[in-house]
Amino acid sequence: MVRDGLVEIVEPAGAGRGKVGVYQLLYNAEKGHTGDALSSVIGHTVKRDRSHSDTSDTYLLNRHEPSNSRNDFDRVWSVYPRKVSKEAAWRSWQKLVASSEMPPTDTLVTAIERYASTITEMRYCAHLATWLSSQRWLDETTPTKTVPVRTDPRIEAARSHGAALARTRVSESDLLESMTHRPPDEQAAALDLYRQISAQQ
Repeated sequence: MVRDGLVEIVEPAGAGRGKVGVYQLLYNAEKGHTGDALSSVIGHTVKRDRSHSDTSDTYLLNRHEPSNSRNDFDRVWSVYPRKVSKEAAWRSWQKLVASSEMPPTDTLVTAIERYASTITEMRYCAHLATWLSSQRWLDETTPTKTVPVRTDPRIEAARSHGAALARTRVSESDLLESMTHRPPDEQAAALDLYRQISAQQ
């Protein structure tokens, strides 16, 4: 039709879902068609302002209000544990919105909270852009169990001794004298907690 001078390509179709082109019907003197008459020949009316009707399934599927999309993105960004490369994350978000894979925002927030509970070191936390583009909300994750830190019983006993003397307002010199027979690490632990409690009194 372009070769025959019936149609002019205004905007070429792009790759991806919903990336349709825009075409202008032309007057063809040889065939005697005007733009309106040519629309009848082709069998439909060309609308340049929108590629889909307001009620078509495709249009409704891909329609996302920019303001709501940005608000939803900001909500997801606010709960994501590693806040780096925000613009890259926004671009990944826009691609996701334009696809048919976009889950509800509540689903993303819940998945992010679940994902955050598995992170032991922030350097291993994926960027949000990667998390979105990889559809990580579909991952099956197990929260990391908190392992209690065990302290050497000797150190705990020394700290308890220092705390007791601090609460009874025994002088620091008397504390040090009472600890002379103990190893240096026990003395340091007792003195550290003694000073902390004394400073609060």
